[in-house]
Amino acid sequence: MKFKAILTASVCLLVTGLAVWLYQSHRPGPPEVLTNLAPAAPQIPHTRSLQKRLSTVSSGNPQQTMGSHVSTLVSGLSVVPKSIRPIFGLDGTTNFASRLTAVHGLGKDLKREELEALYAFLKTKNGTDRKSRGGEHVLKNDVMDILLEQMSPPQELADVLMALYQDHEQDSVTRDYALQHLVSYQQRQISDPLPNKERIEKTLWEGLAEIDSSIAGTALLGLHRLSAASPQMTVAGLDDVALKLAQSEEASRLSRITAVRVCAERRLEQARPIVLDLAQSGGDIPLQISAIAALGNLGAADEIGFLERLVSGENEFLKPAARTALQSLKERQTAGGGPTGR
Repeated sequence: MKFKAILTASVCLLVTGLAVWLYQSHRPGPPEVLTNLAPAAPQIPHTRSLQKRLSTVSSGNPQQTMGSHVSTLVSGLSVVPKSIRPIFGLDGTTNFASRLTAVHGLGKDLKREELEALYAFLKTKNGTDRKSRGGEHVLKNDVMDILLEQMSPPQELADVLMALYQDHEQDSVTRDYALQHLVSYQQRQISDPLPNKERIEKTLWEGLAEIDSSIAGTALLGLHRLSAASPQMTVAGLDDVALKLAQSEEASRLSRITAVRVCAERRLEQARPIVLDLAQSGGDIPLQISAIAALGNLGAADEIGFLERLVSGENEFLKPAARTALQSLKERQTAGGGPTGR
């Protein structure tokens, strides 16, 4: 029964994501682009500028350091390993697809100099051009994936990711990716020492304050997932944070959408009025879709009629989430499982 609930929640999330995509791609005029992740060819920084950026990594500035376990990083382009040079756009490799291919060609047993060069790449600042910045985000995300997939995860990786998040000179998307991968790192490092786990937990709690971007939502989802796997983790107050974030009109759309999802997954009965209000309002379609999907876990018999009207209504964007939530809600009602708070 537990597996079925997890499967239903996953399907609901998938349907929600598809509905959001449909809304964004069919709405009148150009869609609101939070981050351009299209594989456009990034503008490669001038060599001298890039060398300056690399040298700042080992400058000793607390905001520029990559963690206590990281040795001095490359201070000049000549020492960047051959396997990593295309990722920086060196040796004439300025095409995005070629740079991404170089990332995906990296093995799972990287040498120390390769690891350090990748840390330096993560530390470079993205430009202001939206198309170029989107490509750099893709590259950095996939580099973090490669680092997590190493046969022997680097001991300093948690430090690297925490330092990247804490560097406010980085753009919010890069910092968000660092938090996401920090959670993935912790999920894989079951045997990590407790002090390291506590530092990661503290970093995620810090991220909850950044409600003006997606970072608060990422931190909330990370704490929610880690708490499920680590009984010793501090979760006091997490429910209250999820409720407040879902309700806050000052929070970014992405953080509120994530908060609604977390409320639903944690089966917080207190969130039902908030979710129902968002599901019935049409001011923000993606947020409304998320709330409709959450009714599958949080709704009561009173909401069946509302969901049925959405399914038979004229708004095609709302139907997939409503249909899946309705099925989940009816199954819960049949099984006698109403929403329960923690």
